[in-house]
Amino acid sequence: MRFVSVIVAGCSASLGLCVGHTVSADDRAFPGPTSQNLPTWNEAVILSHGVWLPIGPGLYTDSPDDPPRESTGWRPVGLFGGDVRAVAVSPTNANIALAGTAAFFGTTGAVYRSADSGLTWSPVLSGNVPGSAVGAVLQVFDIEFAPNGTAYAATPDGILESTDAGLSWDRLIPPAVPQIGAGVVVWDVAIDPTNPATIWIGLWDQFGLNSRTLWRSDDGGISWVDRTPPLSGTISCHEIVLDPTNTSRVFACFTADNFVHLGLGEVWFSPDGGTTWFDRTSNLPDGPKRDLHYDGNRILVAGDGLDDHIGPLLEAIGLYESTDDGQTWTALHDASWPTLRVLEIDVDPADPDRILVGTRGHGVHRSIDGGATWQTSVDGTVGSSISALHVAAGNGNRILAGAVGPGALLSEDAGLSFDIAAQGMDIVLVRSVAVNPLDSTQIAAAISYQTGGVIASSVNSGLDWAIEPIANTSFSKVAFAPDGLLYALSVGPLSVGTDGIYRREQNGTWTHVGLEGVPGGLTAIRFSNNDPNLILAGGGFELALGVNETDAVTIWRSTNGGATWTREFEESRFRETITRIEFVEDGTDNVVLATAGSLQPGALGAMLRSVDGGRTWAESRTGLPLNMQAFGLSASTADPQIFYLADLGSDGFGPEGSIYKSVDAGQSWFDTGFGAAAPGSDGGAIDVLCDPVDPNVIYAIKLANIPPFPPPGTAAWISDDAGASYRSFSEGAIPAPPVFLFELAFADGASDQVLCATGAGLRARTVREAIPGDLNCDGAFNGGDIDPFFLALGDPAAYALAFPSCNILLGDMNGDGRVNGADIDPFFDCLAGGPCP
Repeated sequence: MRFVSVIVAGCSASLGLCVGHTVSADDRAFPGPTSQNLPTWNEAVILSHGVWLPIGPGLYTDSPDDPPRESTGWRPVGLFGGDVRAVAVSPTNANIALAGTAAFFGTTGAVYRSADSGLTWSPVLSGNVPGSAVGAVLQVFDIEFAPNGTAYAATPDGILESTDAGLSWDRLIPPAVPQIGAGVVVWDVAIDPTNPATIWIGLWDQFGLNSRTLWRSDDGGISWVDRTPPLSGTISCHEIVLDPTNTSRVFACFTADNFVHLGLGEVWFSPDGGTTWFDRTSNLPDGPKRDLHYDGNRILVAGDGLDDHIGPLLEAIGLYESTDDGQTWTALHDASWPTLRVLEIDVDPADPDRILVGTRGHGVHRSIDGGATWQTSVDGTVGSSISALHVAAGNGNRILAGAVGPGALLSEDAGLSFDIAAQGMDIVLVRSVAVNPLDSTQIAAAISYQTGGVIASSVNSGLDWAIEPIANTSFSKVAFAPDGLLYALSVGPLSVGTDGIYRREQNGTWTHVGLEGVPGGLTAIRFSNNDPNLILAGGGFELALGVNETDAVTIWRSTNGGATWTREFEESRFRETITRIEFVEDGTDNVVLATAGSLQPGALGAMLRSVDGGRTWAESRTGLPLNMQAFGLSASTADPQIFYLADLGSDGFGPEGSIYKSVDAGQSWFDTGFGAAAPGSDGGAIDVLCDPVDPNVIYAIKLANIPPFPPPGTAAWISDDAGASYRSFSEGAIPAPPVFLFELAFADGASDQVLCATGAGLRARTVREAIPGDLNCDGAFNGGDIDPFFLALGDPAAYALAFPSCNILLGDMNGDGRVNGADIDPFFDCLAGGPCP
């Protein structure tokens, strides 16, 4: 911590008082000139009392034209994103664009619509697939426009049709059609450009159970005919393209989405609308084939290798070209490519030499000479997985891209660079949230998507967000160490970045600090407050992805700041993972607690305890049910022996589950009665958090996703009497089921806030409004605050020791973000009954 000393002086005109002091200021706590453009605390932090506030993480900043922030009422902060899997622009109105997201982990995807060529978006469809007979949750895998402007979307239960440019949608394939059936996933849609009544769809192989994966309708979707080629195995159809000059000529690529034909991928060609087929795979590398593009002269094919979330990484395909209908192939990728894992291809309709490909984890690659040379990972896409591309017809300078994390990207310079263009996209799955203990304005969030994830960070209490320069993998946890350094736990995929633990250095770069390849992935981390070199981490079965699935949980220990690690605990436990690790803060680091849980039926959960600093571990179940699923664990600031445990209940599916309390550092536990006090329980609590300022206050959230869903207003709870009773804490914009709630965190700023990581973004709720000038934090501004005020001016470190639960910025009476002599006059003017902040 670095301090600077300045001399401050000031006078109160109303009191006739002049003072002078020497002030030591921690330059991280008191923004200097370099932070002058950041919002003041009043602008950034003071929120309405008693309601939840969406605060991001938005993936870029608010517009300067936005209205000023208010201290009351609801307001979304920042712009969000999503796992955008499809983008398309209307051929009849270039201003209309559609984007589809495919969220996961129990959350819904959505269809978004833009009326300004992709600059801003509005959700038009989410929840379940309209008309679905099986109640399928909406995911969007492809969007296509017919020449007349009718739009089609591929979903987990048939395809949707919109005849009003995406404003409303109906399910085109009703459940009664026996040839297709209900509940079948559609990966791809292709529309005959010369006859919109002819529709092709590519289907999922249903884990190898569906062998008929390519279908055609000639009457606008009323009836369907199987046109599946004689494939080598039961595999999914991922892409269909028609020759625009002769639509009877059809190309289709196939990839196994099952373990029976793991890694199998094929390309087929039909000259007669699918009546006869020719295999065009023999001259291509083995492995999954993901995308095709045909411009009338050549066919392009790409693949990305088998996703290592599913199994071992197989050979990636790269990009190939054929000018003889696939009889021979020529590689278009070269040694400059950082990856051969290609998810998407598009070509400028007016310039066939301008090719763009979207890669997994390495952004957009671009060629303007037909693939002879390449610009790789173009500006604005570095580190991103790009799963959709659309070059606007008639305006090749405008290109839309769908990205994992940022959502939609937009290029207006023919693909030389891209900018985030996701304003209005509000489906973002936040798995974890953390607040810097040295600066509560710094917040970090771990975000997961279908094909990866990002770390987002804010330095002004969630007003603005940035994407951290780290691999576009999935992240299970973020945490700040006591020294303020940020850590992130990555669970892969390995094809994009190394899994394990990452640390953000002081210069903003990220360093991998170990535990690569831990079976199942890492899900918990804890730092000692007494020894900066002591770190504990835990993992096991990673539910969100199933990466390297394992039936063992592990706890790891480092005594040198992460340079080396020792596995101290490993136990076979059915599909469980370590969910939390906590030290007993008695100054010794001897006693450590760890919880284990799972959402899988048959798992039993665990409460583990160590009395030797994490070297050995034993069960500590006294007072706990056998069928618990322990997810949350929080220590009281009133007594280091007091802990609260969030038990989700038996497999998370029953009415069981509660919050348990220990007053002897985890040796024994008793039920606080949460399960009975919180109606609509869906298996108890997923997390619990002790208020660091008021030890009587306990916060809790439910999973809010497992049926039967909790009724509205029962997802979040609060206890004002140390767990003796509970009341609803769900007023406002806490997401409604079936959205997951994951994790709680606390930000003790000028106004204290509870943060909640959810499957639909980050939420915040103010629990104590700040009173400017209340430097002794007794809930009132009066003469008792004069001495604390001058202590804050003269010796901030001493003030922090004297008033550990107070925030020194309550002394910022002139609203400039600093506490100095300029605050003296406003302080005493307010005290005397004059104007107050």
